[in-house]
Amino acid sequence: MKRVIIGDQSWGLSDADAARVVSDIEQAMTDGTVVRLPLLAEGRPVTVFFNGKLALTAVVDDDSGTRPTEISG
Repeated sequence: MKRVIIGDQSWGLSDADAARVVSDIEQAMTDGTVVRLPLLAEGRPVTVFFNGKLALTAVVDDDSGTRPTEISG
């Protein structure tokens, strides 16, 4: 599952919302604005308010492969 990581918090991200969420995060960080992100907490829909002026980083994990600690095959 795709995830959004902001600070020490992590939320799920649906495939349907992924492009919009990435665009909204990038725009908020560029403009220093607040956006509402439609994310998932334990599989349930939630709205996360993201402050692009205060956030130092935001990570979007698109779940496209194994992690360094995972062994494939």
